[in-house]
Amino acid sequence: MNESSKPAKCAITIAEVSSFLPVAYANQAHLREVTRQLSEAIKNEFSDQSFLQALYAKKAEAEKQVVEDLKKLELYRCWAKEEIDRCIKNRNLLIARREKLHIEEPKKHFSEAIAKLAVLYKRLISLLEEVEEMFIKAQEAFREAVQKQFPGKIPNKDKYSSPQAPEFEQFSKSVSSDIDDDLGKMLRKGPRH
Repeated sequence: MNESSKPAKCAITIAEVSSFLPVAYANQAHLREVTRQLSEAIKNEFSDQSFLQALYAKKAEAEKQVVEDLKKLELYRCWAKEEIDRCIKNRNLLIARREKLHIEEPKKHFSEAIAKLAVLYKRLISLLEEVEEMFIKAQEAFREAVQKQFPGKIPNKDKYSSPQAPEFEQFSKSVSSDIDDDLGKMLRKGPRH
């Protein structure tokens, strides 16, 4: 397979992920609010069917948006992990090459590059944690919302049915222990001179 036939890799940036997180937060908050309004209307036995149908339609749209956000958050999570791994590999490579040098000036440049990688690494770890936290919030909002289904016969099934939400394979709030170990080592050692 030559280079031109390979699929283009999407170019995700830290800025893109950072700017998406408030959008995802607003979308899950909107879904929670619509779900709350629907719960209130049901609890108060609001009998205006057109109003209830409109709320269910609003909830279904909000659910679809949150599902799209969850898919994007999973993509960002994978990207962040890849970038973290790349930082670790690049740092190790720079350290190995710096150790082979005998002249101070080039060693200094390698040390500066290693320090910059450490800053990037910390930012990526932080961003990964933010993405994971946002995924959990969005997933919780979605799970709460899908419990409120349209009662009785659904006038327009597609309009009121809940989409499927993705799940992380083995998801936890904390970053995996191997990444934590690498961060600890990086912070303890710091750039060598």
